[in-house]
Amino acid sequence: MSRERLPPNAAFIGATEIKATELRIFTRNILERAKFQGERFVVYTYGQPMAVLIGIDEYRGLAERPDEEA
Repeated sequence: MSRERLPPNAAFIGATEIKATELRIFTRNILERAKFQGERFVVYTYGQPMAVLIGIDEYRGLAERPDEEA
């Protein structure tokens, strides 16, 4: 799978979109879903994607991958 840059308005396939307010209110639930169920989240503020939240195991897997040349 290549790491293509997505346009800013592209849908994040396979990720649950949440507002920053929802993350603040449901932090523990969202963190547990990311860690134990492998769910991915895109956090939005004022309608703009600001961050992606993934579980630690998925992050470690990504961090261990060798960088791909463009």
